Amino acid sequence: MAFRKSFRHVCMKGENMEKKPTTENAEPNMLNISLQKELIKRVKVFCAEKEITVQEFVTDAIIEKLELVYKERRRKSRL
Repeated sequence: MAFRKSFRHVCMKGENMEKKPTTENAEPNMLNISLQKELIKRVKVFCAEKEITVQEFVTDAIIEKLELVYKERRRKSRL
């Protein structure tokens, strides 16, 4: 779980979190991660059922999470 804490710390403190995440004009890069086998299996089954690639699923999931964090930060700063 140390990874999750450090990831959140980087995301919450990073300069890029001030801007809404976008994929426009983005150059693709590699991201290697380790996940539990069962989670990978669930993702693959889900992607097969929805006829999407794992890359599309992960990209959408990351974008959705970043948008959520962005909205939460904006909401907190207005209080």
